[in-house]
Amino acid sequence: MSKDMKSDYEKALKLYHKGELKKSLECCEQGISKNLKNNSVLNLKGLILYLKGDLEGAITVWKINKDFNEDEMSKTYIRDAENDSERQKEFEKARILIKDLHIKEAIESLNICRESDFNSIQVNNALALCEFKKGEYDKSRGYINKALGINKGDINTLAIKKQLDEFTETKNVKKIVVPILLICIIISSVIIMVNLKGKDDKISNSNNNIINDKEVEQKAVDKVEADISEVQEKDESKATEENIEEVKSFSSEEIEEYYIRASTYFADGNYAEARNNLDKVIKQSVGNYLNDDILFLLASTYEKLEDINNSIKYFEEYISLYEKGNYIQEVYYKLALQYKSINIEKSKQYANKLRDNYPESIYNNNNIDSILVN
Repeated sequence: MSKDMKSDYEKALKLYHKGELKKSLECCEQGISKNLKNNSVLNLKGLILYLKGDLEGAITVWKINKDFNEDEMSKTYIRDAENDSERQKEFEKARILIKDLHIKEAIESLNICRESDFNSIQVNNALALCEFKKGEYDKSRGYINKALGINKGDINTLAIKKQLDEFTETKNVKKIVVPILLICIIISSVIIMVNLKGKDDKISNSNNNIINDKEVEQKAVDKVEADISEVQEKDESKATEENIEEVKSFSSEEIEEYYIRASTYFADGNYAEARNNLDKVIKQSVGNYLNDDILFLLASTYEKLEDINNSIKYFEEYISLYEKGNYIQEVYYKLALQYKSINIEKSKQYANKLRDNYPESIYNNNNIDSILVN
């Protein structure tokens, strides 16, 4: 291995061990573009795709390495992955079970998936979600940590982690608030008793207190007016801040935060809020490593909102920018279905792209068959 090839591999491997899979994959691509003889980089790329759940992509890379470089490690990887297509089906089955809230059965399917490292990020995510729904929060966090240990930037993992953090934080607050409320009730009871005891004394002094009561009443009115004024000022300030937010430049961290927030809203079925968060950063995400994820999620969000025109717009923009992207199979599938009742020729065009380029894809189902036979 040449010095340059070794440098590319070590850089990609370092990022891989740090859990930065996206950056590691980019380094692999750069190394492969320089020299297809870099068998170590090819194997690493295949492994990353394998962990991310792209079985077809992983095997394709390993086959290239086996045929072009006669690499023995690639042969081993391909042989070990023979049963993973069944695990892929088991994972899809688990996803449906989770959606239907058959958690016990879903965990059984996911435990079969855990027999290999294939798709281990999303398998751990699914297990974390199952344990969360069962109320096993420590177990859920354990699976989240496993997923983040492989890929610390996985959006699905971060979204589940955020939900768990917010939920457990709320529970802890309740544990503190309930005793405090009990103490407040006790104190209030004591105050009421004291007030009742002194009621007779207050009646005798009532005439003297009339003037004072009026003064107190006026002060209360003044206080309310001041509070209203303060609220109005805060509302105006907030509106100004929102206007500024619309035109300000977002950092990579802020773009990531908006995307995670949108993913959480999407998972919760709050598609309007998901769209609002994505709309704020879509233009400024160009060139950002999350741009492909944001485009896909925004298109999917518009689909859920039944705004098909905008959904098609962003799905087609995704294809124009990421023809070999992680979501390309699903994008072809979605567009084939969306165009079916609008433009059958375009529908067939996308169905054929899916069928020709990804013949083993799980999206090659009866829906695609029905489009192509028309």
